[in-house]
Amino acid sequence: MDGYGGSAATAYFGILGPLRVWAGGGEHAISRRNVARLLGALLLTPGRLVNRGLLVDQVWGPSGCDQRTLHTTIFRLRGWLEEQVGLAGVVTRVGHDYRLEVPPENIDVGRFRDLARQSREERDPDLRVELLRSALAVWRGPTLDGLLEPGASAVAGELEKARVDCACRLAEAAVERGRPDAALDPLERLADELPFDEIVHAHVITLLARCGRRAEARRRFATLRRRLADELGVEPSPPLVEAYLGLLDAPAPTAAPKEPRPCLLPPDLPDFTGRERDLALVVDALAGEAVGSAGMVAISGMPGVGKTALAVHAAHRLTERFPDGQLFVDLHAHGPHPAHPAQILARFLRALGIHATAIPEGVDERTEVFRALLSERRVLVVLDNAAGLDQIRPLLPGQATSAVLVTTRARLAEPYGMRHVALDVLERSEAIELLARIIGDGRAAGEPRAVAGLADLCGRLPLALRIAGARTAMRPHQPVASLVRRLADAANPLDHLAVGALDVRAGLELSYAGLAPAMRRLFRLLGLLDMGDFAGWAVTALLDRSPAETEELAECLVDAHLLTAVRAAETGEIRYRFHDLVRAFASECAYRDEPEPERRQALRRVFDRLGELIERVHEADWGSDFFLARGHRRSPVAGPAADGGSSVPLRWFHAERANIVTAVRQAANLGMHRTCWTLAIGATFLYESTHAYDEWRQTHQVALSAAVAGGDDLGVAAVNGSLALMYADMHQWGQAEMALEASVPLLESRDEETLGRVLVLAGWIDYKRGRFREALFHYQRAVAILQRSGSRGALAMALRCAAQLHLDLGELDLAEQAVERALALGEAGGHYSRLRALAIFGELRVAGDRLADARSVFGEVLDAAHQTGSPRLQVHALYGLGIVCSRTGAYDNAESYLGAALTQARQDLQQDYQVRILLALADSRQGQRRYDEAADCLHRAVAVSRRMRAPHWEARVIRALRDLRAGSRGGR
Repeated sequence: MDGYGGSAATAYFGILGPLRVWAGGGEHAISRRNVARLLGALLLTPGRLVNRGLLVDQVWGPSGCDQRTLHTTIFRLRGWLEEQVGLAGVVTRVGHDYRLEVPPENIDVGRFRDLARQSREERDPDLRVELLRSALAVWRGPTLDGLLEPGASAVAGELEKARVDCACRLAEAAVERGRPDAALDPLERLADELPFDEIVHAHVITLLARCGRRAEARRRFATLRRRLADELGVEPSPPLVEAYLGLLDAPAPTAAPKEPRPCLLPPDLPDFTGRERDLALVVDALAGEAVGSAGMVAISGMPGVGKTALAVHAAHRLTERFPDGQLFVDLHAHGPHPAHPAQILARFLRALGIHATAIPEGVDERTEVFRALLSERRVLVVLDNAAGLDQIRPLLPGQATSAVLVTTRARLAEPYGMRHVALDVLERSEAIELLARIIGDGRAAGEPRAVAGLADLCGRLPLALRIAGARTAMRPHQPVASLVRRLADAANPLDHLAVGALDVRAGLELSYAGLAPAMRRLFRLLGLLDMGDFAGWAVTALLDRSPAETEELAECLVDAHLLTAVRAAETGEIRYRFHDLVRAFASECAYRDEPEPERRQALRRVFDRLGELIERVHEADWGSDFFLARGHRRSPVAGPAADGGSSVPLRWFHAERANIVTAVRQAANLGMHRTCWTLAIGATFLYESTHAYDEWRQTHQVALSAAVAGGDDLGVAAVNGSLALMYADMHQWGQAEMALEASVPLLESRDEETLGRVLVLAGWIDYKRGRFREALFHYQRAVAILQRSGSRGALAMALRCAAQLHLDLGELDLAEQAVERALALGEAGGHYSRLRALAIFGELRVAGDRLADARSVFGEVLDAAHQTGSPRLQVHALYGLGIVCSRTGAYDNAESYLGAALTQARQDLQQDYQVRILLALADSRQGQRRYDEAADCLHRAVAVSRRMRAPHWEARVIRALRDLRAGSRGGR
């Protein structure tokens, strides 16, 4: 088993060669090739999500496959893993992506990487040789040999490069220790797999020579030379020629005096952590053979994200690839005195052997000399902390023999084919590992929760982690948890993130100072927002400028890595967010640099714009009339900033729901009482249609306190009315009655239109409680009043509510009259309200045995439900389609529709619809003479009715049970 074993509870996977799986003491083979390919593709990145498209490319190649084939293959893989290997539930799905939950140590890649890492850290040269031999021994051939096409996977390519790097280090270490035979076998095997890798073959030639097998080394060189000429049309590379020259018996020509080989690199960080992918991108881009094209890489990122650390670490990795020297300079782009190209060129020229008296005066002349010196040398130039292209252009080599690595806070325009690597904060596991290396593994292991909490509070920003780690390491007598508490309780965490010359605030201050005035103002105003992320409309409102202007300014902050741009999954729009420490600094700048009146006005503009967008959403789905009251009339929303609130309202709401809660709280804290409660009640139907009870309760409790504090009776009444609606929807009747009693007296005396809305609310609560005659009385009064007042949206709602009530009472003619009047009002009642009326109309078609019409209506509603993302509409439509199928005898389809409706209703806490669906399921199963299953559905419906304290539903279900028992006795 090649050193692997397993028990029933453990599986080991091998991908460094042909795919192999061991479990339960034996090896298991996969007969289906595509299932094996799929497993291999997932094993390349265990524990990480893999995009569906990438999986299809790796498994099926250019021909691709349809969604059904992918799902079938996933199903077969899950079954094979469970049945053959004893692993259930390890292939998970998130959205369109898949993940294999297998620990890295259970894959041979994990073993290889661990041994390779130990070899880099091992100081004993003999032990290092053995570790490298063990690492290469893990490999059995090319990655996923026989399953994966060459070049099909970037991860596989990185693994192969790591294998070659490991082999080269083994060859060098073995020669250094006088043990060439220790490296020869693994290097020869690798050379056989890589017939054109001249570096590997050069090492084999050298090893053969050192083992006294010079004739064999010459034959290998001759064979490789012919292969390169015949198949590639090229001559051997310099490393291969050098290896061959070392074989010649004749002494080599006397070497010319060596040119200076400067190494100006700062020391590498001994605790450099993570960044494997970014490091590979940088090294691969710069480490080509003689850098076949001008190798240039720019690393960008926010202050403190570790750009310099990565650049220096990569440069140390590349010293052998650039044997003629490594140049390094800090350009001080964001300091008070940025480095001038003339000064840097003078320094570089001296390092390259030019006497100070021979250095020309002008920048252009110095650039010419610099490029001439580098034209036949292989030198790596590292330009740290660059301001922009103008600063670095004179420092770029003129030939492709050398390479350039740049770090910059703002993304460069990428000239001359420059590759770009944008750094983000560390992964959580990497941040924890970095802290452990700084404070000591033992101490970290003793307080794992505190260390993880410290990593989170530092926002996984490397500079902040180093400072926090250093402060913790300086005080070994104090627990890590004490710093965690101080950071968590601090008004500004930046006050605790400075030690010696390291200071997070100072780095951010330099970036802030380097911004244009308009960008600085936007940056600090954004710091006023408590929102986790925000869309373009918020940026526009803060500055009170055109969307085009503010979008450009926001994107400039993204380029400066002071903001992050993300695409919202719900709406597809671009949204922006801060790193937590950058947000703290932006807020600090706002209170330091922005006058208080301007701060308050900017926030009021944001809250008002949010209110306008909520109104627009409300108008789109529920009509132009607000349910109870509004704090003040706003002017219509215009321009692109409003578009997100109108196209797919519920999806817009899901993107902004957390921000609505935040805005309500922030407005209350600022004493903007009317703004606070207006925002809260404006979102009432958004909360109601998505069953977002937590946000509904949170916003309204804050809003009620704000209205009371502001002495605003209208606000108190409006918020209580909305709370009454919420409690009734949750079947908390006592609280609903109390909230209604606190609302109605203050609202009903305002005007007829408000009275009509109050009556709809009172009727709806009576309806939910099963008090149908009282509800009907309220609805009829509301219809009469709203018809007189001309409030078309509220009238449409009253008619729709009345239609549902008549339908439940079996008064079909009255129900049809009401729903047709509601539908005749068209979009005045809003798109969503119209669709709910249309669903009632569909139920009436069922009751009238017009099943084809009903199917068409419910199909239209279901399509709209998918477009709008409304769970309530989706449940109603699925329920209706299930009834239609049951009535036509299509019981299998009925079960599918009703089962899906029941699942959705449970997820969204629609208890009344759960009862309706269970009644319909019971009816369907009774029609199939599955009487026991029908009874089970009804018993479950009784339980739901009792949970929601709805005796009218319970009575209806019990009647159905009696009818079932009577029917089953006659049908058996």
